[in-house]
Amino acid sequence: MIVMKNPLFDRSHIKEYLLFGSIAAIAFTAFVVIFLIDNKYENMFLLFVGSMAFSLVIAIHGYMQINRRHEGKSAVRMMLSTHLTLIVGVVLATILSVLSTYIFFGNLADTKPNDAIIENAHTTTEVSRPSGLVMLILIYAAIVNFAVGSFLSVLVAYVGKRNQIKDKPAELDNEIHLVKK
Repeated sequence: MIVMKNPLFDRSHIKEYLLFGSIAAIAFTAFVVIFLIDNKYENMFLLFVGSMAFSLVIAIHGYMQINRRHEGKSAVRMMLSTHLTLIVGVVLATILSVLSTYIFFGNLADTKPNDAIIENAHTTTEVSRPSGLVMLILIYAAIVNFAVGSFLSVLVAYVGKRNQIKDKPAELDNEIHLVKK
């Protein structure tokens, strides 16, 4: 039996997960900051655009996996690699979103006038504390980004891969055990 390390967990792959996860988180956070600069109710679509930018980076990372020697042989390996990047991106996007909201509003628990947090908000969506706005942003940063990124990960892995007939099983352990006959 031959034992080798699983390449999905080696140093170069982890650097790649951190790189693309960071790029995705920065892309999302840039739109959050643009929204916070001009925090009007009409500009809340910027959070959606930020999620699309995040998902685009994740989809590009998934598409890059198709022609790789190890990941490209298995759709499940491609999804694992892209999901690891996705998790890094979601964690960083949530942290950066909370930090950017804290920078703009200071203490997140202080009560402020409704128009100071979101201008022109409908009476049902008025937020009196910045922590309420943080929750709205975190829904996009965590739930929407993960859901859309996961969907694109599966889509790219199964639709983008040309030869599905030769799909190999994925090894999930840190070590791969190959048995010679």
